[in-house]
Amino acid sequence: MQSPPDGPIQRVLLAVDLTSRSELVLRAARRVVPDPGVRLQLMHVVGDPAEAVNTDREGAGTAALQQELDARARGQLETLRHDFLGDRPEVEIVLRRGPIWGEIVAAAMAFRADLTFMGAHYSDAVTAHRAVGDLAAKIARIAPCPIVVVPSEEP
Repeated sequence: MQSPPDGPIQRVLLAVDLTSRSELVLRAARRVVPDPGVRLQLMHVVGDPAEAVNTDREGAGTAALQQELDARARGQLETLRHDFLGDRPEVEIVLRRGPIWGEIVAAAMAFRADLTFMGAHYSDAVTAHRAVGDLAAKIARIAPCPIVVVPSEEP
């Protein structure tokens, strides 16, 4: 676990999964970091299109599906930005591809985030009762900055 930044928080990564948990993450971030001068990066890791259709197929069909997934995700991120963050000019939208935990850590490093917000993801009911999901726990162990894990309203 990383210690809090020495100075004021200047950069905050908001990692969202585009489910209802995303709204919880953004509400929490607004409460904790209300300063409009803080730079925000709203990011999502886009899934692999081969996994989306349960195939190992490569080529034009996969590329077209990837473009469609990217466009949908970007549209959802824009909606979240508008609904929860307003028209703040310091909000950057980022899409990444790869293992979710690795991409969140890489995004925090590349952005030089002072703080990262993300939702808790539970793989089973037992994990849900421990309050932090498997993914969040893994990220918190290796992230370059403190992680705020926002619990789901319901596991």
